[in-house]
Amino acid sequence: PVEITGGNFKDALSASAGTQVAVSGGRFSAAIPEELCADGFVSVDNGNGTFSVAKEDAYVAQIDEEKYLTLQAAVSALNENETLTLLDNVNNADKSNVLTITLPAGATLDGDDKTLSGNICVRADQGGTIRDVIFEDIHNAANNLSAVYASGLAGKLTITGCTFDNCDWDAIQITPQA
Repeated sequence: PVEITGGNFKDALSASAGTQVAVSGGRFSAAIPEELCADGFVSVDNGNGTFSVAKEDAYVAQIDEEKYLTLQAAVSALNENETLTLLDNVNNADKSNVLTITLPAGATLDGDDKTLSGNICVRADQGGTIRDVIFEDIHNAANNLSAVYASGLAGKLTITGCTFDNCDWDAIQITPQA
């Protein structure tokens, strides 16, 4: 049997009939066929042109009543004045590809005391609210990542109840318009 537990795949994944394949991790350029997913895993559209697999019903984020298996998919669906609530801790161990959470104007990121770690950055150029998020070990390959970044801040940004521990650059970085 072939087990795939991680990696970046820029080509489609297929297997000859009778070949046992169990995909339980990784990032792919195309959806993973259901028959290749490990037991209890499903193919997930990340909302950014890539696909991954996730445990069935292992939701990490929610907007209103809609739940998402990946943070990327939730971020792609987030609109102005909506609240994205974390349902689980999220770690991006891929140091070369930052997972950016872009807050539209008036949007809220409610961490619900969950942890964001690894190569993750919250962009808040339009303002918004970030509350009750634990930012921990925020790092990228260049060692220059801020947990929260706003360039040319165009609205009110409120940060409350958050914890920042071991960020590469700054916990919060606000810069003028470039």
